[in-house]
Amino acid sequence: PICAIWTRFVIGKALGMREERTHLERISGKFFGDLRGAFGSERVLGGSQICALVAGSNESVSKLSSALAREKIWAPAIRYPTVPKNTARIRFSLNADMTYESVSEISERIVKIASAVL
Repeated sequence: PICAIWTRFVIGKALGMREERTHLERISGKFFGDLRGAFGSERVLGGSQICALVAGSNESVSKLSSALAREKIWAPAIRYPTVPKNTARIRFSLNADMTYESVSEISERIVKIASAVL
């Protein structure tokens, strides 16, 4: 019974979050557009609030992850063997609490940092 009650609560909550979903879709589109404009669609993967920037080798993605961390951007490196060889990537996750302005700023910072490292 507790699982059924919890599931009902979660579904009811999710159904009422239309505004948050719309906002998340909007900021995700901005983020993807900025990164794809800088690096191309073959290096920027995803289609939701989770975005991956392909860096290539494990060494490259580690350098990028470290450079981002020095700038207070926490973005985990996903390395081989978790992903195919030479497709190591950084994963970014957006959420509905982020503002359009903050996403714009962070995407500019990411492009600047990644362009210098990759």
